Amino acid sequence: MLKLAFVGRRIEGAVAAGSTDVELAGRGDEQAFCRLIERYFSTVYGIALDITGSGADAEDVTQEVFMALPELLQSFVPGSFVHWLRMVARRKAMMHVRAERRHHPRPMPAEPIATNFVEERRLSAVALERALACLAPSLRAVFLLRELEGYTHEEIAEMTGISPTLSRVRLYHARDTLRRLLG
Repeated sequence: MLKLAFVGRRIEGAVAAGSTDVELAGRGDEQAFCRLIERYFSTVYGIALDITGSGADAEDVTQEVFMALPELLQSFVPGSFVHWLRMVARRKAMMHVRAERRHHPRPMPAEPIATNFVEERRLSAVALERALACLAPSLRAVFLLRELEGYTHEEIAEMTGISPTLSRVRLYHARDTLRRLLG
């Protein structure tokens, strides 16, 4: 279970009518901040889980995102809050993966998951998840952003801090590795 503490500041006096939870939380309203956590927790956690591949790491990243949110909201430019929050979550998850990679090398699969073309056609979600877990985090992140979420290479580059060309290269390597693992 995550334990989040509000680290923002309280508003003195009344709050302007019609303000959104994002605006209120940016001004330090603890209740609005808690509503944002309730509303977007699963979104942030899902992104973190996709990128890190670990429930424990996803919880850590989710906590990092929401702990930093009061300060980050000070620089939020009105627009799509969900898009902005997803980008923050991706960046935090990628930073977490980079930090973890320095301390723990990734395990290599002992053998391919599927052994022939017939089995490849009958892949279960579990087999695909296992194969995705074998990808390097940088490859997995680009693959998921492009193939599952439909972002362009330019958008992926902006979110992850790499070039669009490197995004294309990582997608190629991710697909190639998955083909080898699955068949």
